[in-house]
Amino acid sequence: MTRQASDRRTYDAWKPTPPPPRPKGRILGWLGLGVAGLVAVLVALDFAGDGMKPTPINPPTASEAGASGPRSWRTVVSLSGDSSGRSPVFTLHGVQARLRYRLDDAGGPGTPSAAIHVLEEGADPQRDRGSPRVTATRAGSDDARLSSPAGRYYLYVDAADSHWSVAIQEYR
Repeated sequence: MTRQASDRRTYDAWKPTPPPPRPKGRILGWLGLGVAGLVAVLVALDFAGDGMKPTPINPPTASEAGASGPRSWRTVVSLSGDSSGRSPVFTLHGVQARLRYRLDDAGGPGTPSAAIHVLEEGADPQRDRGSPRVTATRAGSDDARLSSPAGRYYLYVDAADSHWSVAIQEYR
């Protein structure tokens, strides 16, 4: 018995043919086109937004924005003396405020002391002064935060055996 040789061509013809390889240049081309499109959209959005500026919900007033310069502590009233004294009436605007003082020994026999009051306009310093904002009983300087609402006030300093100076400042 003779055996017939198999025909290789017939066997190989039944194998599925693999798909042709994709050219690499096409993938890079599509990627480049996508990046170019993204850049074009971003540039268009940038040009469209040039005329738009955000508007604050509560724009600051001229005094809050510092019409005369950047915000800083500004002296509203100052007063100094060797005995009790009273300042002219001044206005607080309801912004952050502080009371700064300096107390120096007058060189007398007693201890330097000062009681500093911030009183509403029209209040009697002898009758309506209440407790002082600051009570200083030794030489030195310091400051205290004021929480007074907007309004008109004056300083009243009740001092003994001392040289003193007081200033009210607002941050505006």
